[in-house]
Amino acid sequence: MTYREQLRDRRWIIKRTKILTRDNLTCQNRNCRFRNDNEVLFDVHHLDYIPNTMAWDYPDDMLITLCTKCHEDEKLRPKEERYLLNTLRMKGFLLSDLLSFSSKLETSEMFVTLLLRILREFQNGKS
Repeated sequence: MTYREQLRDRRWIIKRTKILTRDNLTCQNRNCRFRNDNEVLFDVHHLDYIPNTMAWDYPDDMLITLCTKCHEDEKLRPKEERYLLNTLRMKGFLLSDLLSFSSKLETSEMFVTLLLRILREFQNGKS
């Protein structure tokens, strides 16, 4: 069954409805300008893909609601993530550094806020 066919399957429609309801029909991208817009269409996004897994067999925590614009933007993520990982590797980051970093992201809102500010400044050429 192709992925497109899976998305038309009754099992996916049930799972999709469950995730949209869980997320209150709200884009889960905190920076989305359409976040609370009642006119926007929503998609359920797979945060990652597991080989040989049907669309509806993913755990709920691997699925989020995104507006169609944010969902389109997510298609760029794998490319950007590869650039980031390659840059970190070239700067000498090891797997242990990345694991430590990810645990910090999960536990410290202040750290994440600071990191995002630094990344935005870097992106805008201020660093």
